[in-house]
Amino acid sequence: MLILNGNRSVLGNGDLHSVLDVGEKFIAEGMSWMKTEIKLAMCEKDATIADLMVDGANMGVKSLSRYLNEYKAADEDAKNIAKRLIALEDALSNDLRAYL
Repeated sequence: MLILNGNRSVLGNGDLHSVLDVGEKFIAEGMSWMKTEIKLAMCEKDATIADLMVDGANMGVKSLSRYLNEYKAADEDAKNIAKRLIALEDALSNDLRAYL
């Protein structure tokens, strides 16, 4: 049972997972924002910004690679787009290392 604003709602198992997924996304976004703001407040140098961008590119590579492995039966065009994006984010990460 989920209680929101004092109202009781009964959720099925799949619904509960959806609510948890949304909650995790909000938490991840909030933590990412806090990390960015704190790092930039402490030191707003090229190396700090490059470090944040490298982290973001690496997270993109990890996420897209996970999706490619998870959805093996996906449309070939979609998989090719994901592979090109992985290559672009990997190249960005490598190029930014000169600024770290």
